[in-house]
Amino acid sequence: NGISLKGKIVLNTGIPETLFGDRNVVFAPRGISEAGGHPTNYLVDRYMEKSSPVSADGNFVIRGLPPLIGKLSLQRRAGVPLENYHVRIERGGTNLSEALRVQDKDVGGITIHVTAGTAVIHGSVRSVNSVMEPRRIRVLISLQNAPGAPFAKSMPLDDYGRFEFDGLLPGEYRVMAAVTTDDGLSRRSGDIYTVRVGEGDTREIEILLGGK
Repeated sequence: NGISLKGKIVLNTGIPETLFGDRNVVFAPRGISEAGGHPTNYLVDRYMEKSSPVSADGNFVIRGLPPLIGKLSLQRRAGVPLENYHVRIERGGTNLSEALRVQDKDVGGITIHVTAGTAVIHGSVRSVNSVMEPRRIRVLISLQNAPGAPFAKSMPLDDYGRFEFDGLLPGEYRVMAAVTTDDGLSRRSGDIYTVRVGEGDTREIEILLGGK
């Protein structure tokens, strides 16, 4: 029957419980957990990935796992990572956001904390060297020293060269722009900007392509 992972999702204030309705908890394997607790150094096949729907009261059970090293994540039913929320996974005070070892018995008491902030970072992108094509540009943002799982997301510019990231937690964010070239590759252009926000703050920045 295999090994089971059991736990509960905890939503912070302001996140509707309807979040549970179309979400899965997914365990994606990263390596085999061998006798003695030493993992192999190769990736396992994706067919070993297991998932569980989230019940109306936030509980989940992932069943039928062999001994594995893997990573838990909270996703939409279609397999898309959760956006606009910060996720921290722990068990008994131990951070499991990066990796979880499944050995020879069921693992219970896993808590997935889902948090949304109220800060906003918005602004515009401008080219200092040439005419800019907004459709080729994405803005990327990442939270430094994020609690739990690393937080990073990106978005395209609108037709006017503007962007907005909302629902951010307090902290220090790195913001940069990337341009998609004719060969389909995405390359950073210009400087990396550091923006600090507190609860409820709104910060506006201008990103210059090709340097300040």
